[in-house]
Amino acid sequence: MASHKNRMILRYALMSGICCSALGLASVGYGQDQDQPESLLPPGFEQPAAPVQQPANPTPQPSAPVEQPTAPENTAPQEPSTGNAVPTDEPDTPQASPVAPAAPSNPDTPAVPNDVVADIADDLVASDLAPSRLPSRAQRSLAQVGLIGATQSGFPADSLANVNGAFLTRLLNGIDEPIVSRWGHILLRRALVSSFISPRDSQETQWVAARSRLLLDMGEGVLAKHLVQEVDASRYSGKLFEVAREAALASGDLTAFCPIASGGAAESDEAEWQLIIAICSAMSGNSSSATAQIDRASNDQIASDIDLLLAEKVVGAGVNGRRAVKVEWDGVDTLTSWRFGLSTATGINPPENLFDNAERKFHVWRALNPAVTMDGRVTAAYKAAAVGGLSNSAIVDLFSAAYDQPDLYDPLRARTALLREAYVLREIQGRVAAMRQLWNSNTAPLENYGTQVLTARAAATIPVSEEFANDADMLIGSMLSAGLDRNAQRWSNIVPTGSKGWALLQVGRASQDQQVSEADVREYYDNDASDGQRSAAFLVAGLSALDRMPDGVANELAEEYGFALSKSTKWQQHLQQAVDQNNAALVVLLAAAGMQGEDWSQMAPVHLYQIVRALNAVGLGNEARMIAAEAVARA
Repeated sequence: MASHKNRMILRYALMSGICCSALGLASVGYGQDQDQPESLLPPGFEQPAAPVQQPANPTPQPSAPVEQPTAPENTAPQEPSTGNAVPTDEPDTPQASPVAPAAPSNPDTPAVPNDVVADIADDLVASDLAPSRLPSRAQRSLAQVGLIGATQSGFPADSLANVNGAFLTRLLNGIDEPIVSRWGHILLRRALVSSFISPRDSQETQWVAARSRLLLDMGEGVLAKHLVQEVDASRYSGKLFEVAREAALASGDLTAFCPIASGGAAESDEAEWQLIIAICSAMSGNSSSATAQIDRASNDQIASDIDLLLAEKVVGAGVNGRRAVKVEWDGVDTLTSWRFGLSTATGINPPENLFDNAERKFHVWRALNPAVTMDGRVTAAYKAAAVGGLSNSAIVDLFSAAYDQPDLYDPLRARTALLREAYVLREIQGRVAAMRQLWNSNTAPLENYGTQVLTARAAATIPVSEEFANDADMLIGSMLSAGLDRNAQRWSNIVPTGSKGWALLQVGRASQDQQVSEADVREYYDNDASDGQRSAAFLVAGLSALDRMPDGVANELAEEYGFALSKSTKWQQHLQQAVDQNNAALVVLLAAAGMQGEDWSQMAPVHLYQIVRALNAVGLGNEARMIAAEAVARA
């Protein structure tokens, strides 16, 4: 692969948070059965697990490397320095700049899919590796596909080579809900872009399509586009054509249409492909042909008015294009990838109301797309950061750039000014007051958590003091949202036992030398104001999974709080088998399947326990700690 392309991909990865660097991270009894969340596991997976026959000579898979923190004060995983990368900042001593800290960069970083069937457990792991696949003269090999290797924070190349390909493809295709955990998103992204030897018995193009489609749904359009382009267009399947088209729209790169336009039109009769051929004709300078194709599509009414108008707008903006088109959004109530991609590519911003009920992926696409207005990017940044699409460094950089924009919407300008004050005011009280205003500026849970990500490094600059004891819970939660665990730990002597800050530090700390007592957990339960005291249930699940509470005490509290740590299902059986094989990449994919949902109310405490325990067992303890802390914070 061309070294220039690799550099560009890694540059984007470091901006978004793909690579993992220096953090120390990772990032109630709702007593009666009827109060428990509806299971997200597919039919059959809630059934008691049957014993799984292990291969005679199982080949242990190496666990994913966890980068050592570059900053002595943090062990948790760091966020990426920009959009989706893992930060490498030195959070304990961030440097203040006029608008944002000039600190080094740091990386951020289930229910099981509905269509995963329960009868494939025996085929999960094979006893031998897939046969070698040699590239032909005309085509690149699909024996190994991905964007980052193990030395670039990816997982080992052979992690999935011995896993049933049909199982993996169906597993990924079945993840059709958002990942509730920001740190889960970051970890899943890292797995999806890793350069893996293709699984055994896999249809290689379908395997790439499943990975790329999931990246797209997570909002990682640029990464999805690069992953799809690892496959020669001549080998695309129908699904891969579809994913490649969506990735071009999501990333705002309409030139990516043209190598696949004719193949996509031959494979599918969807109207978009006919319009794409016209668009590519215009971009190649054949404006007369493009205009004729658009006119014919318009006369035949092959698509809705808005979709035809946007295509016509793109054609008019092409080489030698001479047609002016006015796009009217009247009567349009749904945002689609076509409407997002074509409008932003031509300098048009869809109406704000279309984003109100749009899928989460659109907010990440919007925040990362430089063609979108600064107002639009800043507005989307909170949700993008909350779900894991923007790192702390990236969202701070975005707000810093917005601060200098003369035409920024006044309420947004006020927030950029508050962020600046949170870093540069001489008086500590003023900096904390600015953070308080930011935390209170978003009342919706998702945006509110994004605000905590925004202030993470500002929070790390606040000296430990009893004066700010009332703010300690939010300061600690903000720091842990970006993996600044050791910075947060400095407040351990300030927060009282049984407070939210205390609970976050118990699961978020790196040290294993202190057990948490039953009495202290019960005190937190009594103080827990979360719905159904779910945060306390998550605390018990996290502490038990991290071995910070005796098993007998954890089981007793879990039963009292409405769940059983010993519950075993077919999904949990798959997860345990991956742990037994020490296969960190497979654990991550299965864990993601168990973290689906719109919010944390859909996560069962027992699933959190199983996920955190599995991640911790395969060398991803930093991420496990941050996921546990996030659950306690966001319940």
